[in-house]
Amino acid sequence: MNRRMMHLVCGFLILTLFLSFRAAVAEAATEAYITENGDEPPIVTRLEPASNHAVIRNNSMHVIAEAEDDHAQPSFFVQIGEDLRYPSIVESDQGAGRFDRVFDVTPYDGKTLNIHYSISDGSTPSGEDNRRVNVYRTVHIESSPELTELERQPDAQILDADASRLLLIRNGTLIVKNRTDGTETVLLNHVTTDRSEGFKLTPAGAVFLIDTGWFEMKLFWWNGETLLSIPVESGSIWQARGNYAAVSDAGTLRWIDTELGTTRNVTYPVDRNFELEPNGKLLLEPDSNSGQSDSILRYDPLTDSTTTAFTYAGAPRGPVTDGEDILFTLEDGSLMKYANGLVTEVVHGTNTERLKPHQGYEVNDGWIAYQKPNANHVQQLYLRSSEGTVTQATDLDAGAIIHALDHTGTLILENGSEWYRYSQQLGSPVQIAGKAGVVRWIDGQLHYLLGDTIFTVKSQPPTDTTAPTWPQGDVLTFSHVTSTRLQLNWLPATDESGVDKYLLYQNNTLLTTLNGTVNSYVVQGLSPKASYLFSLVAVDAAGNQSVKKSESIIAVKYTPMPKPEILIYHFDGTISDFDQSFILWKQSDDTGLWLFNRSDKSQFKVYDAAGSDGTITKATLTAEGVVYTVKLNGAFMTYEWKNGAVVNQWAGEGEALYQTRGIKDGTVAIKVDGIHYLYSIQEGKILYSTSVPGKLAYRVHSFSGPGEQQYRLDAWYRVDGGSLYGIRI
Repeated sequence: MNRRMMHLVCGFLILTLFLSFRAAVAEAATEAYITENGDEPPIVTRLEPASNHAVIRNNSMHVIAEAEDDHAQPSFFVQIGEDLRYPSIVESDQGAGRFDRVFDVTPYDGKTLNIHYSISDGSTPSGEDNRRVNVYRTVHIESSPELTELERQPDAQILDADASRLLLIRNGTLIVKNRTDGTETVLLNHVTTDRSEGFKLTPAGAVFLIDTGWFEMKLFWWNGETLLSIPVESGSIWQARGNYAAVSDAGTLRWIDTELGTTRNVTYPVDRNFELEPNGKLLLEPDSNSGQSDSILRYDPLTDSTTTAFTYAGAPRGPVTDGEDILFTLEDGSLMKYANGLVTEVVHGTNTERLKPHQGYEVNDGWIAYQKPNANHVQQLYLRSSEGTVTQATDLDAGAIIHALDHTGTLILENGSEWYRYSQQLGSPVQIAGKAGVVRWIDGQLHYLLGDTIFTVKSQPPTDTTAPTWPQGDVLTFSHVTSTRLQLNWLPATDESGVDKYLLYQNNTLLTTLNGTVNSYVVQGLSPKASYLFSLVAVDAAGNQSVKKSESIIAVKYTPMPKPEILIYHFDGTISDFDQSFILWKQSDDTGLWLFNRSDKSQFKVYDAAGSDGTITKATLTAEGVVYTVKLNGAFMTYEWKNGAVVNQWAGEGEALYQTRGIKDGTVAIKVDGIHYLYSIQEGKILYSTSVPGKLAYRVHSFSGPGEQQYRLDAWYRVDGGSLYGIRI
């Protein structure tokens, strides 16, 4: 038995098992396990996202699972990831009868995620779940503002579309759907996209290539009435154009008229390029040893004969055509064009590396797109009009690949994991969306097919690229705080086109999306004494996002608990800084700065405006003296003072010279509704609170005890203007 026959026989056995397995998964997205005692698994009553292949547009994915059981409260285990073998999100809810989470999926924008819900009502004596139901969902994350939703097909994955039809998969069944009357025609069952090499509608029907396992694939075609197929080797390359298709198969090039069912076989090495012309003929590369090395050949399936399309010195290869012009490359890397019996140069070659057909060059109705390396040897794209005007389409660090070229000169290109469009009118590439979807022109309008949804792509470049901005000061604040709830308040962001929405995050997970006119939100269900981080992002209608504003808070019922405090010092002015030895204060008119010695009660005048308009704007103690800033006639000067004299001075406010004093590790000082609180994270309680004016301050003091033993004292103070209070905690 030869190798091919062995593959066919063994492949049939494995294919039978494979299709049976795929049927179980494709036809039933839910698996249920029943114990020997007949206990039924939980009954799923609700799942979100509700539709398989749903598209998430706001980067916020709400995952809900609800179930009922007659013996126990269901428990939930949810895994989410691009590949469920290595899930990036694993969550569970035990004993609540409900799983409810909102996930920020911004890192997966432009990608596809899979969700596995495992719902159980109990366990075996060994502790393993056995009464459970498994449900799978696929969702697509895409927030591009360039897309407008046009049509949805719930629980389906749309593979291709034209003006009147859809090609889609629903529950493992490949279907052609009439977009006008809604009628559906089933083409094939047990189909999955993960074992396919493409699906395409043709004018007469459809054509698609599916991997059936064991080194074999099948090319299927449907002419509106009959579905036919031929086996080809795994890894085969194929093209479809109009009602014609061609596929390479281990030394044979198979040509098909998908409307009439006519097939032709041409002996042709698998490593050579071929090109389907719009009329169904094939452009072929020559055999280098045949004496035709400088020719491109044309195969006519109607006469089953091969002739020379043209001859040109330099070993032409990789023909690409729009039916009029033919592009090809030479052995020196040059890109050439053959039209009307003449060959002209498009790009002169600089090395022997040829560009790849369709990825490195494309032609349509006189427009030519091609790759050309920049000074860093990164391939950039260029677009040449039918009149010969050339523009550089890209200037990208990772380079770009051609995906398609429209007859109007609109170029669809690939960069990383994104699709972009470019035209000479746009001037620069505009991102469409992620490569998880399919880009199609339908009746001259660019469309994007993703999951269960068809989108139209905006035809005009985005005019708004400016993100919303926040006002100065405390943007995000808290009020009405208890141990289980609080109210968030924020100052409105501003944007030239208006704020469309706010994204509110709790501990870096999206909590909710709010209308752009809302400026407060009540958060409930908090855990007492737990610490929370809340963040806010403003988004405009174009999808531009502001910087994130964040604030932390601890959920505690705030009741003022006065602690004894004593007035230590009072000055007729404002205390700028202090430590255990000195107090630095400035006069009430900001024209004089004094250094007070806490040991001998003496003080020294560090600065005196002496009748000028100079005012002190900032002052602080240093390890050896004082740093202070004076504003005079609108200009700032910063001075360093030591031992009774100025030793250095700098123009400006001297921000780098000022140190910020923190508070003791493990404590949090916050102000809510005008009340100051000092909270110990370790002890989980409020140490001090007061509603009087001023601010809390912390200092570390050291002193020598008996036997010259060094001691440390953590001291807390309240500073109010010129008054310094000591706080007993």
